[in-house]
Amino acid sequence: MYIYILAFIEVEHPEDIPFFWYHFGGVFFNFLTAMIALPIILLSRNPFVIVGFAILAGMSVFLGLLNIIPTNSMGVPNDGYNIVLLRKSPIDRVALYKVLLINAMQYSGVMLEQIPSHIITFSQEEKNCESGCSLRHPAVAILF
Repeated sequence: MYIYILAFIEVEHPEDIPFFWYHFGGVFFNFLTAMIALPIILLSRNPFVIVGFAILAGMSVFLGLLNIIPTNSMGVPNDGYNIVLLRKSPIDRVALYKVLLINAMQYSGVMLEQIPSHIITFSQEEKNCESGCSLRHPAVAILF
């Protein structure tokens, strides 16, 4: 049994993992925080509360937009970029699944040498990238 910290449970078809909500969750909660702050701003009469929650709402919207607009800055993709890549490429979804599973195993105390080789590497069929592999996702680069 492994500790699944930000990882998916073991599945039969890793290319079918629910990657959208995994990456969109942070963006969603940024916008949700801004929406919760808005009524407090509108209903409060205390200027310190108004300014504090206005800053909170503004930063939440800013961070949400920064994270959902697809960018790949200095080789580090944000969640929006990951969603675009993972939507196009099943092999990238498999790579993400494998990296998160390896992470969960290591958190559980499994040494890298003890992890089965089929989890750490790709099969030859997967390496052929017949299903539209982008080879730009960092998880794919780690495992290839």
